[in-house]
Amino acid sequence: MVGTLSFTTTSMPRPELLERTYRSFSINLKGCSLSDFKLFINVDPFVDDAADYERNQCIQIAKKYFKEVIWRRPVSPNFSMALKWLWSNAKDDFIFNLEDDWELFEEIDIKNLMILFRNNRDLDHIILRAWKWKNYDFCLGPGLLRNRLYKWLSTQLDNKTNPEND
Repeated sequence: MVGTLSFTTTSMPRPELLERTYRSFSINLKGCSLSDFKLFINVDPFVDDAADYERNQCIQIAKKYFKEVIWRRPVSPNFSMALKWLWSNAKDDFIFNLEDDWELFEEIDIKNLMILFRNNRDLDHIILRAWKWKNYDFCLGPGLLRNRLYKWLSTQLDNKTNPEND
């Protein structure tokens, strides 16, 4: 590895989707085992529904896959606040950002991704997407972010805006 790595996840109380996500990444992300890493997970409620049982299930699923889980269950959902909390609390050189409804269908070797970072010190973000991204704005997809990018992004997020509701 080029540096230290942890994982971050934004989730809703959908344990069956989270299980599929982590299972797919544990099977198809080669060169590492999820159980070697720390996970930061934010489990938002649905609007007007705390869904505590399902949110607790999500945390238990995370503990099944990762060696250490640092979790947050806020009172109300806010995607920007979730990312801000995740990225301001992570301390590693890199994070692998996931959402609860993403799946990895093809084998990807994380060591090859980390070599890209080692060979290009200006590279801050590798996105794993099923289609090409043609915009030049920031794309939040499954992928790796270098510390200097995710830390800066965490300072740019506005807790008063929620892109999933705005």
